[in-house]
Amino acid sequence: MVRGEFSLVEQVHKQYRENLKLSLSFVILLVFVFFFLRFGNMALFNGTVFFDYSFSPISWEIILAELLAGLVFLAMYSILLTLLLLAVRNDLSHIKVHFYLREMVQKFFLTMFIYFVLLSVLFVGLVLVALGLNVPFVWVNAILLLLSLSLVFVPQSLVIDEKPILEAIQTNWYVIRSHPTDFLLVVILGTVLVGLLPLVEALVDSFVYAGRYITLLLMFGFVIPFLEILKTILYMNRFELVRGHEYAKKKHHGLRGLMVK
Repeated sequence: MVRGEFSLVEQVHKQYRENLKLSLSFVILLVFVFFFLRFGNMALFNGTVFFDYSFSPISWEIILAELLAGLVFLAMYSILLTLLLLAVRNDLSHIKVHFYLREMVQKFFLTMFIYFVLLSVLFVGLVLVALGLNVPFVWVNAILLLLSLSLVFVPQSLVIDEKPILEAIQTNWYVIRSHPTDFLLVVILGTVLVGLLPLVEALVDSFVYAGRYITLLLMFGFVIPFLEILKTILYMNRFELVRGHEYAKKKHHGLRGLMVK
């Protein structure tokens, strides 16, 4: 697949490399993960933290601690994701708007944070309702997966199109319908990358029992930023915003130089 004078793979690799500090900054979130693992209803496997929705045997103090930690985690994740998407948007845009974007970071972050909080509440609510109705858990997971996939481009719509949340969701659905191959590319590549993590964990564990921590590093330091960069490039290609030859010749610090030291 070729976009302009660069293949899509080259574009993603270039953006990941030039935004390396921002991409690796997601590893900071591991602090929260290790805090979550102190709770009995959370477990770590294959680079993913699994949450048990059985609140009944847990005291309200623990639930409150998990809630507060979850909100701080979402806030940090929203900040890092906003900065990464803005950096890629700035690099790939025809028009440089460094100072404008810098002033808009707070707005974008707040919108992103509210979106993730609402999404988390929706997911928890759906699970609790399903459990109350004795819906098989495999069906619950399938519903959550499909819902997640249906919202795959919402962060890009929030930052690139500067849409409010409801409009961003609608725009996201429009992009999925009008560019199904891009959507399938994200889903397939994401599935492959996440699917490789159990193999990496098993391989590392055959030498030293640290596989789950290595896969966690890979998830936050590579898989998440890589996929978000890919989605941003695909999203911006709708309007042919990604530059070709000009992008290869002109390099700049962009948001990385303004926000990340």
